[in-house]
Amino acid sequence: MTSQIRKDQKLMSAMFKTLPWNCPADTTPTSCHKLATAIAELKTRLQHQYERVLPGQTELVHDAIAAAEALAWLTPFPHLFLPDLAEARIASLASQSAFARNDVIPVCSGEPQNPQPLFT
Repeated sequence: MTSQIRKDQKLMSAMFKTLPWNCPADTTPTSCHKLATAIAELKTRLQHQYERVLPGQTELVHDAIAAAEALAWLTPFPHLFLPDLAEARIASLASQSAFARNDVIPVCSGEPQNPQPLFT
């Protein structure tokens, strides 16, 4: 897992160089590193959260979060957009899985809600 985090951090560093608003000229490398570290920690928390929602789907959850992260880095505030983008990707996965099984859709957010059947 730590090698994946290192790869992710290298990828994020490369993204900083290509997206000027993520690391403007007056920003220190330390603050850029802090943002990259915060994003990596956020991804880990999201991974654990969504693995509980979709047990046995670790690789799909990882891929969904990676895709959400790629989109988040295209924004000026990736740390703010990542959770919502990840939730949307995971909800899509969950609904596809429920559709295939004709099951209920698991709730992705932390709010307690009653799961609703896909078909009524």
